[in-house]
Amino acid sequence: APQLPHRSRAAPAPTAGGAQPSGIDGGYEELAQRAHTVLLVVDGETTQVRCADLADIVRSKQAADRPKDRDVLALLVAQLEDRDVDHRTRRRGDSGRGLGL
Repeated sequence: APQLPHRSRAAPAPTAGGAQPSGIDGGYEELAQRAHTVLLVVDGETTQVRCADLADIVRSKQAADRPKDRDVLALLVAQLEDRDVDHRTRRRGDSGRGLGL
């Protein structure tokens, strides 16, 4: 099965021209601290990939303020708010029933 190169937190993916993500002062090293490992399945092959946390993606898109970022920002913010509500509900041990969730 094809494998993506493993990258540790100490060795973030290289970027062209040393570009850094907008709005993330610590650059890719800061993003790596909150990144999530997810399984990606393509054509029946499974591999692990690291994905930036949604809050960091929102922060970066807000800072970049490009038209393509503004186009998706409302959707991403809504997803982030839904995730935060889900996390608060789970911490309370509440199933979410009767709360409109």
